[in-house]
Amino acid sequence: MSVTIPLAKPVLWHDAMVREIVVNEPTGALLMKHGNAVSWNQTADGNTFPIEDAEIIRHYVEGCVAHEGGKALIGMLSLEDAFAVRDAVISFFTAARFAAWSRAST
Repeated sequence: MSVTIPLAKPVLWHDAMVREIVVNEPTGALLMKHGNAVSWNQTADGNTFPIEDAEIIRHYVEGCVAHEGGKALIGMLSLEDAFAVRDAVISFFTAARFAAWSRAST
């Protein structure tokens, strides 16, 4: 699975404008290599909340962006676009975690 992020501020990569970035779903191999990008904690009253690990998220963003520019291109993104790419990676973790929790409780 992958998502395509349209860029709010396209960037020039060599002689071409990059107007969108494809973000691939992290693989099990990446999970085993880098660990969880998002951990879930629970409050005393039972509510859950996420704790993000910025360094691990960076590794996943670099590993999941499907563009030859990789890390260099990511560094050229506007803040808004960097958040969109980062949030796309995190959304894969959130969806997978809740799906795994649901499957485990049945």
